[in-house]
Parts: sequence; structure tokens; C-alpha cells
Amino acid sequence: MRNRRIVKLAAAVVLSASAGVMGGNVTIDATLRTGFDNLQLPGPNYQLSESFGKLSADQQNLLISLRSFDIDAGETARFASQLPLRNIITRVTGGRASTINGVVISDVPGASLYLINPSGLVIGPTARFEVPGALHLSTADYLDFADGARLDTRGGEVPVLSSADPSAFGFLGPVNPVSITGATLRRPLDSTERSSISVTGGDLTLRGASLEALSAGYVELHAGRSAGTVTVPAIGVSTATSFTMRGNVVLEPDGSANASLDARNGGSIAITGGAITFRTAEVDISTANVAGGAISVRGDVVRLTDATRVRADAQAAGRAGAIVLGAKDSMVIENGADVASSLRAGSTGGGRSIQIDAQNLTIRTLGFVQGETATTADAPSIVLNVPGTLLIDGEAPNETITGLQTQTTLATRGAGRGGDIIINAGQFTMLREAEVFARTIGAGNAGNVIVNANTFIIDAQDLGYTGLQSRAGIASTGGSGGKIEVNVAGDLTIRKGGSISATTFGDGAGGEVIVAARNVYATEVGLGNIDTITGEPFNGIFSRSAKTNGTMDGEGTEFTDGGPAGAVSVFARDRIVVSGGSKISAESKSTESGAGQVTIQAPNVILDGGNVAVLSENTNGGNLRISADTLIVTNGSLISGFAAQDGGFVFLDPARVVVLGNGSTINAQSEGLPVETVIDPAATFIKSPDSEILADNPILPPELDITGAIVSFNISFTDVAHQLQNDCLRWSLESVSTFTIEPRGGIRQ
Repeated sequence: MRNRRIVKLAAAVVLSASAGVMGGNVTIDATLRTGFDNLQLPGPNYQLSESFGKLSADQQNLLISLRSFDIDAGETARFASQLPLRNIITRVTGGRASTINGVVISDVPGASLYLINPSGLVIGPTARFEVPGALHLSTADYLDFADGARLDTRGGEVPVLSSADPSAFGFLGPVNPVSITGATLRRPLDSTERSSISVTGGDLTLRGASLEALSAGYVELHAGRSAGTVTVPAIGVSTATSFTMRGNVVLEPDGSANASLDARNGGSIAITGGAITFRTAEVDISTANVAGGAISVRGDVVRLTDATRVRADAQAAGRAGAIVLGAKDSMVIENGADVASSLRAGSTGGGRSIQIDAQNLTIRTLGFVQGETATTADAPSIVLNVPGTLLIDGEAPNETITGLQTQTTLATRGAGRGGDIIINAGQFTMLREAEVFARTIGAGNAGNVIVNANTFIIDAQDLGYTGLQSRAGIASTGGSGGKIEVNVAGDLTIRKGGSISATTFGDGAGGEVIVAARNVYATEVGLGNIDTITGEPFNGIFSRSAKTNGTMDGEGTEFTDGGPAGAVSVFARDRIVVSGGSKISAESKSTESGAGQVTIQAPNVILDGGNVAVLSENTNGGNLRISADTLIVTNGSLISGFAAQDGGFVFLDPARVVVLGNGSTINAQSEGLPVETVIDPAATFIKSPDSEILADNPILPPELDITGAIVSFNISFTDVAHQLQNDCLRWSLESVSTFTIEPRGGIRQ
């Protein structure tokens, strides 16, 4: 009988505890007032006021200490007071996470609400917070105040409550998580006061949840797993964190509902953590009529994926806010995720830049970063600082861009300039339809593209356009293309359809291209990358003027009067190699404007089936100059300065030797005044019989006849097979590794 009674009693305790978890439960603890221990407030409408808590001396801070705080769907917890409170601080000390599926309301105008449970917070899909001031959700172990006082949020007596504002959340580690699923957290819709939201704790998960800060408020998420502190967020002040190990932050959908952070119209968003993942998430600080704040995301690893949108747009008089993304280790922007700041038509406030700082950065599969203006204000610039590896990879043929773009679209006079794209990288690689693209389709000039890297590879892998591009589109109304400037400490390699190009399809001038590296290799045209103008595959570095009578860039039945092509300058500290049909050129198909100048300078310049050209198909020609210690032109290579009208000049200035061989050509012809063609008379000049120079009155050095220096050796080789031992003979018949040394071309020095 006694044993049966014990079993029944144990069952009753378990049942009671389970009921407490499943049902609403707001219980006062005994730390602030005697006689309140385990006092359960009546529901479903829980009333919380200073009668259950402790006030500061100035009666502006209120502390309520609870053993449990669980609000079911259909229930309401209401904080009310007639006092002019600044801060309502609620701590939950019972050692169990709080679950909130109901409504939490504060009726105190302007008061911030702190809900702190060191054991964790679980906020469900039917939860709603209506707080006119700031809302702070945390699993902190203590709360520091501006006067140096400290409140233990795990429990304990509080002889005196500070009158100062809270200054920092403190964590002793390990840190418990906060999860918010399907809930919407925002101020009352009829409130006109500024509202803000912060969430601090261990791992933070927002699944289909929406956090909204209105009237220039803030949304902040800070995750940590170790001991540390997080300063209480404040308007206009950067939040400081001191975790040695940071927690994860995840924004992801819940069914059809996406997770979102909304601080539009003057607000800011800040996130810090270890691994930060945005999956089909929306992060927005767009604005109208007021200055936008900023988006700041800083983690160890950051991933934006699956059509995530990060926005800082501006309309009317609003000024677009800044976007700053940072990753200590690596960042990935992929699968249609985009980061953008756009100045919409009619906006006048301008914008700020998009900046990404990451040790390693990958942008792939329709990942996209854009700054755009449709106004008189300049477009936001894009700045990447990636000391490790930067990879932009389209991964497959696509109709839209994978990569970076700035553009200006306003067609009227006074249009804003396109933003610059500035890339500082260690190893920079662009693959398979990756683009870095600055353009104008209006009256404003396009921005510049500036790349500083240790190494740089552009490899289209026989797919579509891949590379750096500056463009003045056919719809541009006078806007010129921007400059492309590439500085590479090591090697620059362009292959299989890659390019660095500046093109004008409109009335504005094309941009200038300047490339400098230790070695420049342009190899192998891309057989799957067909030039819309020439109908031929391409690979290399070029500028072009190609306005047509069509409505799309590069389409139409005939060429018309467009802006001039920009100059192209390529410098190398060791060698420049152009091979496999690749080119370095400045070309004009315009009926009025000519091609730009091409300048090539390196100790060694090798054209091996490659082309260097200044081509003006309908107008006066441009100038071409190659300065080198050694110039080798072989295997059907072409150096051209062709002009349909008056020619410019082709000046080859090698210090020691020019080799023109294997069917290569210098074409310096024109249909007007002749092209001035000069090969430095002091150079050693070797020309094969099957190569030719097509020019009027060229100035050439004497050709060096080397036929007498070629000796044919009549040697009969000995068959050594019979001299091999059996093992050696067996090895010679097997497939074995080989080691071959071949010259890279040219003349041995």
C-alpha cells in the first residue's frame, strides 16, 4: 500500500510539471518580495506591474523577477504602470527555457522591455510582441548598468536596483539559445515612437520569423557560446561584443514564410556570430525621405543562399544606407542571393557603398552584388577586400549575372555617375560566365573597375562572357564608359573565352583599359563564347566602339556614329604572351569615331597565333606601339593597324630582336593617308619567307639571313633494344612516367 501511494504521488508530480510546461505559466519568485515565492499569476491575461517587482530610486527602472514565464497561444502578458518608466527588466530564474506563443504587450509609453532567461527562449509562430520602446530578448547571465552596477539574472536578492540604463549583457558560458519561429516582433501599429529589437544569446535561429524596427530603430542579433559581453544596442552606436567563441545565427524559411529583418526608413541592422546563414531571407533598410542607416553582418563564416535579398534602396529624398558584410574565415553568396543598393527614380539623397571584407569569398550560381542609380546622385560603389581567395563562378550558362555590377540609367542631363567596383584580393579567379560589370545606359558616366590582386585568372571554359567589362550601352544618351585598371603582383591569365573589355554601343566614349602584371598570358579563344559583333570566338584584352541601328547592344543591321573606343595599355615586368587566337586590341566600327591607342610594354612579348591590333573599319586609324627587349611573332600571328581612312602609326620598338615567322603578318594598310610603320632600325630582324609586311613605305631594320647558320646533321641512331637487360627491356615496354623539358618558345638567350 505504501509503495502504491509513492507511485501515485510521483505520477502526480510528473503530471503537474508537464501541465506547467504545456500550459501558460507566469510565476513570481521570492527574490524581491517575501511571500511571493511560486505565486502563479492568474491567466489567460497576465498582469505584470511594479506591485510584483522592485523600482529604482528614481522610479524609472522596474525589475520583475519570475520563476517561470510561459505564454500560450490565446494568452496575453501585459506590462503596465502609471510611472514614467524608462526600462522594464524581466528576469526568469527557474532554470527552464521560456516558451512564448501568445502576446506580450507593454502599455508603458517609450519604455524598453528586457526579457532575460539564462536558460533559453523559445518563441513560437503565434507569438506577438507589441512594445512601444526597444525590445531586448536575451539569455544573458547578468546585466551591467552604466553606473557600474550589476544585476544577476539567474536569481538572488537585489538590495538596490540601479537608476542608470543597462549598458551590457554578460554571459558566463556555456550560453543557451534563442529560437523564433513564425512570429512577428514589432511595435504597436498605432505607435509613433521609435522601436528597436535586439536578440542576444547562444545559437540564434529565426525560422519564418519577422523582426521589424520602425521609425529609425534597429534590429540586432548577437550570438556567442563562451563567456563574454554584448553592449546594449543604442541608436548611432556600434555594438561591441567580446565572445571568444561565437554562436551561430540562422535565418531560414518556415514553410512558405521567409525570415526577415526590417529596419526601413532610417533604421539599422547589425548581426554578429560564428557561422551566419541567410537562406531565402530578407534583410532590408530601404528608405524614403530620410537617411538610411546601415546593414552590418560580421561572422566567422557567412553564407547567403537561395534567393536571399539584402537591400538598402532609396526613394524620394532618402539617402541609401551602407551595407557592410564581413567574414573572418569565408563568405559565400550563391543560388540567386543578391546584395543591392539602388537609388530609385526621383530619389535625391544619394547613397553609400557596399563593402565586403572576407578572408575568402565565393560568389557563384547567380550570386549577385549591385549598386545602381536612376537619379542625379552617383550610384553606390562596391568594395571587396579579400586577402585570401576570391572566386566568382557562374558554374553554368545563365541568362542573368553572377558577380558584381554597378550602373547608371537616368537618361537626362545631370544624371548620376555609376559606382566604382574596387577589388583587393589575394588569388582572384573568374570562371564560367562570371562578370564584373560597370555600365551606363543613360547620360551619366559608368563607374570604374579597379582590381588589385596577387594572381588573377579569367577562364570562361568555352561558355559565355566571363571577365571584367566596362560598357556604354546603346540606350546611353552621352554617358561614357568607365576605366578598367588591373594591377597584378604575379600572373594574369585569360583563357578559353575570358576577357577584359571596354565597349561603347552608344554615343559616349568607351572606357580606357590599363593592365599591369608580372606576366600576362592570353591563351585559347573560347569556342563557345561567340562575339555578337564579329560572330567569332574571342579571348583577350580589348576596347571597342560598335554602335548599331538596333535596340539592343550589339544587335542591328548596320553600324552608325557612336563614341570612340578607349585606349588599351598592357604592361608586364617579364613577359606578355598572346596565343591561340587571343587578342589585345582597340577596335572601332563607328562611322565617325576612331579606335583608341594600343600600348604593349614588356621585356618579352610573344605572339604565338595571337593578334595585336588597332582596327578602324570606317574611320581614321589609331596608334599601336609595342616596346620590348625581345618581340617574337609566329604561327600565323597578326599585328594590324588597319584604317578605312587615314592611318595612324604602328611602332615596334624591340631592343634586340624581332622574329616574324610561320605565316605571320604585319598589316599596316589604310585607304587614306598611309599608316606610319616603323620597326626600330637598330633591332635584329628575322623574317621567314612565308610571313609578310603589308605597309606603304615601312621603315625596317635589315633582315638577318640565318639560312647559312642552319646545319643539317646526318646521324644514324643506334638501335639499343638488344643492349637492354631483361628488366630494362620489360620496363621500356610498359607505360611509365616521363619527364620532358621543352622551351616556352622563342630564341634562347
